[in-house]
Amino acid sequence: MAADCTAYAYGNFHNDFIRNRVTLIGCPKLDSVDYSEKLTQIIASNDIKSVTVVRMEVPCCGGIEHAVKKALQTSGKFIPWQVVTISTDGRIIESQSLKIVEGMITGESEPILKIEEEIPLDSALGDQKNMVFSG
Repeated sequence: MAADCTAYAYGNFHNDFIRNRVTLIGCPKLDSVDYSEKLTQIIASNDIKSVTVVRMEVPCCGGIEHAVKKALQTSGKFIPWQVVTISTDGRIIESQSLKIVEGMITGESEPILKIEEEIPLDSALGDQKNMVFSG
């Protein structure tokens, strides 16, 4: 999933992010739509191996990242994901994802995708997808 302006800013966009992949492109600033609902349907209905979000460092691109995170969580599937941030001068300035193995605490056999959203305080331990535990 890429913000439409990333292909213009990053010269090797096709080779690094499109070639041999299915690519969805949109703009949360120009498109007045909530991408997360449609993305949830796409993720839930297909055998997707991984998701890469390519966004610009500008604030409006946060909408693309947020929609993908929400869709991944809502889909009920565990899919490896990453976020690649492109600077306004065309450089990759950040690449990130967060999956945590919590099997010793929750009994889960797979790494858990962590999110930044607020979750109710009374949520069960296994549902606290915004928390990281150590011990």
